Amino acid sequence: MAPPVIMGIGAGISAVGSILGGQAAMAAGSYQQTIADRNAAMYRMKADDAYSIGQINIQKFNNAFNKAESETKAKYIASGVKIDSGTPIEVQLYNLQQAELERLNISYDASVDSYNYKEQAVQSEMQGRLAMYQARSQRT
Repeated sequence: MAPPVIMGIGAGISAVGSILGGQAAMAAGSYQQTIADRNAAMYRMKADDAYSIGQINIQKFNNAFNKAESETKAKYIASGVKIDSGTPIEVQLYNLQQAELERLNISYDASVDSYNYKEQAVQSEMQGRLAMYQARSQRT
């Protein structure tokens, strides 16, 4: 049987090891949470960018559509077609409807991309919180 002094020293060494292990776990958890928070911030920026890019793409589409419509009207006029009745009006109406559908599609895609990035941000934050929870458990 070991003398009480040796048992006390062994318990002290074990306690110091546990404290150091807990501190290391907290440092690792803190680091993981910092990385997760940074990733979450990056995903939020990407979400904002996705929305902005969608708006820019709508503007580009509008510019291209307006140019095409102007060219079509000019060709109708040059060929002597009245553009305020009949087939030209029907074509213009159809083009306007299709253009609105395209704008809605661009907007929808941008919204979905933005939402997906926001979800990734939430997931990253949750991973950071989990890392800190595990670190606190190990420290305890």
